[in-house]
Amino acid sequence: MSYYDVDKWDLEDSDFDYSELNKKNKDDVRMVKEYCEDHERMYSGTKCKPIWNSDGTLDIYEITLIDKNEKKTKKKKTKKKNS
Repeated sequence: MSYYDVDKWDLEDSDFDYSELNKKNKDDVRMVKEYCEDHERMYSGTKCKPIWNSDGTLDIYEITLIDKNEKKTKKKKTKKKNS
């Protein structure tokens, strides 16, 4: 048998949720947030932000690269405020 033991037609359609992610659905918002947190943890130096359409569906994940020098500056400012 090949690497993929289960074919799509072997599963019932009820096993999958093919609907678009929507901002009005709490589970969808949680999944999007978790995805961004995982992305930021795996790819340090990036910031992930979901972009939602006006109807509430997820459009894209906006990934921003963070300049390491800028990040160090922000950390220094935070330390001065706490001191």
